[in-house]
Amino acid sequence: MLEDLQRKLFEKDELLKSAEISKNEINKTHTELDRLKRHAVEKDSLTKSIQMQLSDAKDDVDDKEMLKWKKASLSCCTCCYKREDEDP
Repeated sequence: MLEDLQRKLFEKDELLKSAEISKNEINKTHTELDRLKRHAVEKDSLTKSIQMQLSDAKDDVDDKEMLKWKKASLSCCTCCYKREDEDP
């Protein structure tokens, strides 16, 4: 009878140790998951920032191209007007 109780106590101790180990592993996993989530949020934020910068740069390039075309157009019109104003 005493041996049976000792065996059951030993088994319960082993189960408690196993449960504690599992709990610690779960806590480590949660900690790592939180770290990975923070990392993903940082990367997402960086990606959005870069996308905005690229969009702004594209707009700047588009604006510069538009100015080039306007200057070229004005230059062409100026040439035409000069030709019309010249004496034949």
